[in-house]
Amino acid sequence: MQECEQACNVEGIPPHLHKRGRSSESIGDGDRLFLHHDAIDVGAPYGFDIKGVRYLDQSANSEMLNPDGSPCDVLYDTRNGGILANKQVACLPVAELRMLAFPNPNLVKKGAPSPPPEAMHSFEVFHDPMPCMFPHCEIALFQNEQRKRSLNSSEVKSIIRRQFARVAEKYRSDMLMLMRSEGFLE
Repeated sequence: MQECEQACNVEGIPPHLHKRGRSSESIGDGDRLFLHHDAIDVGAPYGFDIKGVRYLDQSANSEMLNPDGSPCDVLYDTRNGGILANKQVACLPVAELRMLAFPNPNLVKKGAPSPPPEAMHSFEVFHDPMPCMFPHCEIALFQNEQRKRSLNSSEVKSIIRRQFARVAEKYRSDMLMLMRSEGFLE
């Protein structure tokens, strides 16, 4: 028995974002992800983290799966309708996310020539279409090729925050100009 697809019943979400029977797709290295975050001063850099961003199972929107849309589509509130207030958009290219491999410093022995495989962390991106947001994806953290749903190491969390902020900072001015041109910033 085939499961009936849930339709988007949230007002104000543009039709091009609705899933409408489309199935999940793979996410290639040439794609870019857009995520919303708490607004910071327009001239300010991200610094050591992107405010309001989770680093485990982070939601984002695929650019390639939203060819008729905009990076600012990530600002649509798929729960309550409308636009998420006081948010900005960050860009994280998929290829750069997949290159963010790093060891857990707590598992690396001093003087070891390289970290053991069980110490390595990396990221993968999965398309996770939702009824009101077809381009929705999740950025997942892996340790030793096993998906991590929680982290106990504050040091690893800090490394992830810094790396995400470093990547997003390269595209910050472009995202601010885009938001301004689409009327999301003054």
